[in-house]
Amino acid sequence: ELNRHLYIDGRVKSDSRTLYYTVDLIHKAINDRKRIRFKYIEYTAEKKKVYKHNGCIYEFSPYAMLWHDDRYYVLGFSERHGKIAKFRVDRIAKAEITELTAVTMPKDFEPVSYLKNIIAMYEGRMERVRLKCEPDMMKVIIDRFGADVQTEPLEDGFTAEVNVSVSPTFFGWVFSFAGKIKITSPQQVVNEYKSALGKALDES
Repeated sequence: ELNRHLYIDGRVKSDSRTLYYTVDLIHKAINDRKRIRFKYIEYTAEKKKVYKHNGCIYEFSPYAMLWHDDRYYVLGFSERHGKIAKFRVDRIAKAEITELTAVTMPKDFEPVSYLKNIIAMYEGRMERVRLKCEPDMMKVIIDRFGADVQTEPLEDGFTAEVNVSVSPTFFGWVFSFAGKIKITSPQQVVNEYKSALGKALDES
């Protein structure tokens, strides 16, 4: 039954009972065309789990689940955002099905097309890179590199040392956070990043 609503990109591998409980609940809500409510987890600069927006309750009409980059996502209509949004299933907490009828999925919404638009990092040479990050970027760092990532708190954020594939897509990933994540070492990678930015400006 799960296959009716699950779009897979990659090989499923998870042993989290809580995760599968949430997946099952979402699956049931999709079948019954009901909305769900939940809290959403994020991380502080000290790597502590907290509820996003001070425990805000999200009301959500789930349309489909998908698997990408070793993670489950659920797509649907978010009342808080007023539009179709995606949520990481493993960061959903205290989920419950409501008696409210789900918002109808738009006829032109195609989960498979949405999945294909998710960009993965290109392959390149592996480097140990130090990143300086603002406090609210901890969830981003953990999502990308895992909970065991080496971090060190700073007065204005934290640093993270990560093994990355140095490539244009990695630089694009860093740039997408508008300065909230900065490459500080090794100097060669810093120089390559600056060069890539320069080339982007020259070609614009």
